[in-house]
Amino acid sequence: MAKIPSEFPLFLGVGGQDILSDVQDVNLLLNDLNNHDPNKLVELIKEDYAHLDFGVDVNAKQVIYDPMIAFFKAHWFQNNYFVFNGEDYAHLDFGVDVDAKQVIYDPIIAFFNAY
Repeated sequence: MAKIPSEFPLFLGVGGQDILSDVQDVNLLLNDLNNHDPNKLVELIKEDYAHLDFGVDVNAKQVIYDPMIAFFKAHWFQNNYFVFNGEDYAHLDFGVDVDAKQVIYDPIIAFFNAY
């Protein structure tokens, strides 16, 4: 975590009922990020969300993905980190869409390799 520059934009989504995400690990992560630029870090903590709620909850688009896309537009697109139009993607598309590698993962990997 120490190698992540404090000005690097981070979006952290956490479900309070997610049994796949250990509360102690999340707290350690948040503690490690306490010196991160607060204008570059968004912590979206949904206490009533479990792991699958991020992908299948009826209001996940409004609660999770609209804020996430707004974050990307404000911090990543605006600063030309990489170009990605994810507005048409739901959470599950990131894992099963036939174009996901080309549309999502290749630009992200290229971005991190360049950073």
